[in-house]
Amino acid sequence: MEGRQFPRGITSCAGLFFGARLGIATRESNQLPSPLGEFTETIRKLHDLQLIHWVADTQMHSRCSNFGRMIKQMSPSIAMRKVIERFYGSLKCFFKLYPVYYKINMNDAVIPILREWDPLSEKRVSKILEDLLTPWGCIDLKILSFLAGNSKPAAVFSLILESDMLTSRYHISYDVNKNPYIYRIEDKAIAQGDFNCNNSRVVTSLEVVLCYVRHVPLFWIPSDLCLSCLSSANAYKLKTLGTKRTSGILKGALEFSTYHGTLFVKRDSSSAMLPSLPTCKQEYDEYKLSPMRVLKIAFCLPIVPTAMEVCAAQMFPSILVWAQSCAYTLWDIVEMFPDLMEICNDREIRSKIRGSYKDIAPTEGEENTGEEEIDFENRVRRETIAVQKLLKIAETPSSRVFQRVGGYDPARRDAPLKKANPITPFTIPEFLSYVRKNLGDHDCLPWENFKTAIMENRAIDNRDKFWRTCQVSSVNSVTFLKWINENPECGIGYREQRVQGANYFEKMFFRSDATEVKKGNEFLDISKVIEEVVFQIRYLEKEQGGQPGASVATICNALPSDARLATRHYGGFLRLLQNHSDIFDILSVEHVTLRKNVSTPSPAQCKPK
Repeated sequence: MEGRQFPRGITSCAGLFFGARLGIATRESNQLPSPLGEFTETIRKLHDLQLIHWVADTQMHSRCSNFGRMIKQMSPSIAMRKVIERFYGSLKCFFKLYPVYYKINMNDAVIPILREWDPLSEKRVSKILEDLLTPWGCIDLKILSFLAGNSKPAAVFSLILESDMLTSRYHISYDVNKNPYIYRIEDKAIAQGDFNCNNSRVVTSLEVVLCYVRHVPLFWIPSDLCLSCLSSANAYKLKTLGTKRTSGILKGALEFSTYHGTLFVKRDSSSAMLPSLPTCKQEYDEYKLSPMRVLKIAFCLPIVPTAMEVCAAQMFPSILVWAQSCAYTLWDIVEMFPDLMEICNDREIRSKIRGSYKDIAPTEGEENTGEEEIDFENRVRRETIAVQKLLKIAETPSSRVFQRVGGYDPARRDAPLKKANPITPFTIPEFLSYVRKNLGDHDCLPWENFKTAIMENRAIDNRDKFWRTCQVSSVNSVTFLKWINENPECGIGYREQRVQGANYFEKMFFRSDATEVKKGNEFLDISKVIEEVVFQIRYLEKEQGGQPGASVATICNALPSDARLATRHYGGFLRLLQNHSDIFDILSVEHVTLRKNVSTPSPAQCKPK
C-alpha cells in the first residue's frame, strides 16, 4: 500500500481513538489516501494499535515512568519509523492524538498523565477495548491492564472471564509463549489463525493480500498471473505468507486449488467480505469459464460419443473465437463439468443434457451459425426455471479437477477428518520404473521440467498416481536422486550441468540405455576442467566487486562432482593449479586468481603435466 506522507505538525491524522470524543479535528476518511478501499482506515488503526503497544511497553519498563522523556530520545524500529512518517508525519503528532494519556511540555518531552482512576470495573475495561480494539487487531492483556490504571493483569483477566457482556464481545487467545491477548469476537478466526497474536504480522499480511486480491477474479486463474501484477517485494511476501494465511486474513474470501500441479485462485462468491474487497479490473478472458459459455459448449456437443476434433469444429461462433485464446482445451472443459458433459473414451466426448432439454438445444448441424446462437440465447432467457438449474451447475468446475488447497477455517478445526484420497501412490520401485518408462531416448532433463512434461501430456497413463506420489513423498530433485542411488538397477542416470549465467549446477536425469544422450565424465578432458575453473574464478571475483583473488575452497566446492572427481587424475585440485601456472596465479594457499590477459585456455595450455 502506497500512501503519501503528511506534513509535520498535522495532528489530524488517522487512527484517532479518543479524538472524536475530545473534539480534536480529524481528516475525513474520503480525504485520506485510500488505495485499498474500505480497508485503508482499518490498516491505519492497526498501525495505531502497534504504536500504542510500543509506547505503553516503553512506559511500563521505564525506571522513571512518572517523568517525561524527550521525543528525540525515543528510538522506534526502522519499520515503525516508516509507519510514523507515513501516517502521522512525526512521533510528536502521534502523541497529540492521545491527550487522555500524554501531554507534551515546552521541551518536547512526553509526560504520562497519571490519574486516580476509579476502582477496576467492567465499564472501564469495556470502554478502553471499545476505543482501542480495531478489526483484525488484538491487545496484550498486560498493556490493557496498564492502560486501565496500572491494574494487575490477573485482576483484569478474571474480570473479563466473569463478565457476560465482555465474554460475548471479546475473545481471549494466546501466543506461542502463552501470553493472553484480547480480540473482538468477530475476529476469532484471525485469533486462531497462524498470526501468533501479532498486530505487525497481521497488518503486513493484510496490506499484501489486499494488493493481491485486486487482481483476483471470481473464476479460477493461476495464482502466478496475479503475482505477476505485484511488485517483486510484495510477490515474495505473499509467497512466504502461504495459502492458509492468505485465505485466513480475509476470513475465507479467497479460495485456492491445484490444477494439474499448478496453484489456482479465485474469490469466494458466497463470502460476506466480498462486497468490501477491492474490485478486480483485469479481464483474464482466456480463463473465464462463464456459466453461459459452459452451457453453450455443453449444448453444442452431440448426444452420441464423437471425436473431440469433430466436436471442437461444431461450436457457436462466439465459442470458436474465444477458443483461439482460451487457456483450456475442450477436453479440459468437459472434464471440469461431469454433470453436463462426459468423456467416453480416449478421444470421444458427448453432451449429457442436450437430449434432456430438446426445447433449448440448437438445431443439429447448424451450431456454427450466428443465427442459431442468437436463437439459443433467446431460448435460454425464456426457459428460466430449467435454465437456472443448469446455470447453477455450470458456475463451479468440479472439485475433482480443481482440488482445493486447505485454507484456514476455524469451524472445521474440530470437524471429523476427510476421507483419505482414494488414489494410492506408487512404491519407490514403481515410481522409478514409471519415470524411466516416460523418459525419451533424447531426454536429459531437470526434475521439475520432467514433472511438468508428465502433467501436461494427457496421453500418458497414471498421471494422477504420479502426482499423488509426488505430493505424499514431497518428491523433489534431492529426493529423486536419493531414490536413484538407493536403487542403482532402476535404469536412470544423471549428471550435473551448470545453470546458464550462474555458478551452480542442477541435476539432469536420463535413461541409462538412451543412445542419444551423451554419457560419461566429460571432465576427464582436462581442458573442460580448466575452462570450468577459469569461469568460477571470474564469476567469484565479479561477485566480490572485481577484487582479485578467489577462495580455493569456494572454487573447489562450486565445481560439479564429476569435475572434482576428474581432478584426482591430475594429482588433486591444488596440483592442477600449480601445474598450470601460466593460467593461474596462486596468491596464497587459500586464494588464487588468473594471470593477466588469460582468455579461454587453448588445448595446448591444458595438456596434463
